[in-house]
Amino acid sequence: MTRPARASKGLTELQDRAARAPFNIDSSTIDDAVKSATTWLQDQSGQIASGALAGASAVGSAVVTLVLVLVLVFFFIKDGPQFLPFVRRVAGERTGAHLTEVATRSWNTLGGFIRTRALVSAVDAVLIGTGLFVLGVPLAFALAILTFFGGFIPIVGAFAVGFLSVLVALVAQGPMTALFVLILIIAVQQIEGNVLQPFLRGRSMQLHAGIILLSVAVGSTIFGIVGAFLAVPVAAVTAVVLRYLSEQANLKAGIVTADEVEAESAEGEDAAEQVEDEATEDEVTVVE
Repeated sequence: MTRPARASKGLTELQDRAARAPFNIDSSTIDDAVKSATTWLQDQSGQIASGALAGASAVGSAVVTLVLVLVLVFFFIKDGPQFLPFVRRVAGERTGAHLTEVATRSWNTLGGFIRTRALVSAVDAVLIGTGLFVLGVPLAFALAILTFFGGFIPIVGAFAVGFLSVLVALVAQGPMTALFVLILIIAVQQIEGNVLQPFLRGRSMQLHAGIILLSVAVGSTIFGIVGAFLAVPVAAVTAVVLRYLSEQANLKAGIVTADEVEAESAEGEDAAEQVEDEATEDEVTVVE
């Protein structure tokens, strides 16, 4: 059976199911709705065409922007540490030491995030794409590619691409195939969440799921698909900065010592010791 025939059969099955309980929608009602929709589409054909062109232009612009962002992220992560000597010269020795430590932690966090998401997304794409191909779902390769890129948007991306895969299977192959696709996606997501991510990433990001969802929602609302892609890395870097400031405050207050600080650069170790020495001198001055 050809793909158009399978799609037509799937739509017919959906129409028959809608005619039964609990929906009880008769065929004439569906036909009238289809005719009304067709008439409306014919009347709005000009506006739809112009909107389609505008949408294609927007999609093209978004793709170019996304590719540019990916290239810039790659170079910043790869060559970012080479900018640190310049930062120290411009900011001064003391401020430069703090900036070096924060930048080093941020680059390590971003590097771990990108490497982990790329590997996890690739595994998801291979498993789901193979399952879709075996089940005979149309556009299996395209859906696998979408699964890979959707993996870089935690939680939301996997849900959106999974819903699209199930919908394509439902229309093209029917409810049973759609159910198998849903089971496949849930199984892959369980493997990802319980095996791959803990093994590869652990808790290096240290971000609550609510923070991730909120950052993705805000980023996508303001900057679209690029904002959704960058939302979690930006939130992770912000968390790194806030943790560093809290750490420095604890050093200043004597709650922790320089030896207890897990610095990721030599400049960070020096900065921690300097803050601890200043806190000790302040205590001695107060006592005197």
